Amino acid sequence: MDVTPRKHARHDATVGESLDRREAGDVMQEELGKYPRGVTAAALLKATTAQPSDIERLRARRVGDWLYAEEAWEAITRRATTEVEAYHAQHPLRAGMAREELRSRLRLPPSSFPAVLASLLDESLLEERDGGIASPTHRVSLESSDGPAGRLLKLLGDHPFTPPSLREAMDRSQAGPEVVRALAQRGDIVRLGEDVAFTKDAYSKAVALVQDIIATTGSVTVAQLRDRMGASRRPVLALLEHLDAEKVTRRVGDHRVLFR
Repeated sequence: MDVTPRKHARHDATVGESLDRREAGDVMQEELGKYPRGVTAAALLKATTAQPSDIERLRARRVGDWLYAEEAWEAITRRATTEVEAYHAQHPLRAGMAREELRSRLRLPPSSFPAVLASLLDESLLEERDGGIASPTHRVSLESSDGPAGRLLKLLGDHPFTPPSLREAMDRSQAGPEVVRALAQRGDIVRLGEDVAFTKDAYSKAVALVQDIIATTGSVTVAQLRDRMGASRRPVLALLEHLDAEKVTRRVGDHRVLFR
C-alpha cells in the first residue's frame, strides 16, 4: 500500500491509520501528506501510478506546478510571516528581507520558491518592498531631527558640496550602518561611493549643475565641476563616477558628456 514509506517510530499509530486510509482508496491524499515542502503533480502521479484526472479530487493547494496538502500550505504561510516579522524585529531599519534568505529560512527548493512567494504576495500576506520581502504592517521609522539620522543629515546638509567623509559624519552623529542604509533606501541621502554621500537636495543640484555645464560647453571635466561646485576633487570625482555608473554621463578621455 505504501511503496516508499518514511521512517517512523515503532508502534506509531498514525502509520496504521494512514495505511487504513490508503486501503480505503485514499492513496494520493496520503502520499501528498509526505511532502511538507510540496511535490510536483508529475512526481505525485509517478509515485502513486494514479491518473491526471485524480489530481483534481485532491484536497490540496496548487501553486504553479506544485501541490501542497492543506496543512502543509498553512504551515508554510505561518512560517513565512513569522520569519519576516522576526527579521523586522531584528532589523527595524531595513525595508525587508532578501528573497534568498526567506527561501533558506523556509527550507524550500529553488524550483518551488518563486511560485510560493508569488502566491504569498498575491494573498497580501507579504509585500515586495525595495527589492526585499516585508510584512504589510512594517514601516521603517527613523528618529526625530535630534536623533542620529537627523544629526547625520544636518552634517551632510551644512556643507552640501563639501560634506565630511561618510565615516566621519557617522562617528560625529553616532549613526550606525543601519541608519545610513535606511536613509539611502528612503532617498534622503545618495551614496556616491564607499565614503562619500550627498543629501538628496545637494545631489539634485549637483546633477543639474553637471547638465548645465555640458549643455553650455559640450562636456565637463573634474576641474570645471570642482571650480563651479567650490569643492575638493574627492566628492567631485565620486559624483562623476556615480553619474557614469547611473548612465547619466559617459566618460570620453578626461571629459564627460551626456550618456546617449
